[in-house]
Amino acid sequence: STMSMNHGVVENRGWELSINYKPVRTRDLNIDLAFNLAKYENVVKEVHEYANLYGGAWDENGSYLTRIILNQPIGSFYGYKYDGVYLNEEQTIAKDKGGQPIYTVDDQGNQVPVYMRFGYPTVDYTFKPGDARYKDLNNDGNINYQDIAYLGDFNPLFYGGFTPCIKFRQFSRNSGLHFRFGNDSSNMTRMKLEKMYNYDNQSKAVLKRWRHLYENVDEAPTDLLPRALYGEGYNWLASDRFVEDGSFLRWKSATFKYNFNKVWLSKHNISELYLYLTVNNLHVWTNYTGQDPEVSLSSGKDNSRAPVTKSFTFGLNISF
Repeated sequence: STMSMNHGVVENRGWELSINYKPVRTRDLNIDLAFNLAKYENVVKEVHEYANLYGGAWDENGSYLTRIILNQPIGSFYGYKYDGVYLNEEQTIAKDKGGQPIYTVDDQGNQVPVYMRFGYPTVDYTFKPGDARYKDLNNDGNINYQDIAYLGDFNPLFYGGFTPCIKFRQFSRNSGLHFRFGNDSSNMTRMKLEKMYNYDNQSKAVLKRWRHLYENVDEAPTDLLPRALYGEGYNWLASDRFVEDGSFLRWKSATFKYNFNKVWLSKHNISELYLYLTVNNLHVWTNYTGQDPEVSLSSGKDNSRAPVTKSFTFGLNISF
């Protein structure tokens, strides 16, 4: 009932730069610096005529679309452009390309406004005040697959590391840092903790959800979330609301070491003796709001991966 097949040809290319520098080399002080920077990209060069080029569903909450496009990389997010919350009924009226309200005529011949809908005519959900607002890219008053847009790419622009090593007399310190820059991550955990769709546990952020009309839009908080709707609505469609910059710099490790004096060691028939302290995962610098920005590059989706542990190791090494 199923068959595996080669979908086409993907070209991977990139480069890597490695620099090693010793700015200080004296009897008492040695400093060694190592830095590496790399960049790679993949490009779809050929696609089989029977290949499935699309994945995901445009009309389901929480489903990012994937697309395979010639001369484009694999690893891009596609979804809707989030535009805040409908604060009142007036904002739910559809607008044309000039920003003017769209009107129609009812059965009695009265002019009535056209309200924003989702997935007309199949789904045909009419947006209400408090619902999530998405950008109507083609200004037709209907949010559907024609409003899907490119949201980001989980492939980093650059990645690399930095390793400074300092030795002063009998003391030494070695550190390791690594980074990613320019990659996007879809925070699926935040999506699930803010969806307000069922009885799942939610984060404290939902306390800032929409609860009443804002006739004066300036009174609405900038971080207002959509209203709570049990089992209905489209307030957590896959959009750039949950796509975040996944760049980070992680201080991976640091080792502090003290070597005892060799003259003193030789007097006691000891060939080597030193104390050391190693700390792993000291700190992460990032703007990502999830638990750990080091999201898998195979999908770019963060489903609440537990952060790496911080560990301390103290030891003594002696050799006779």
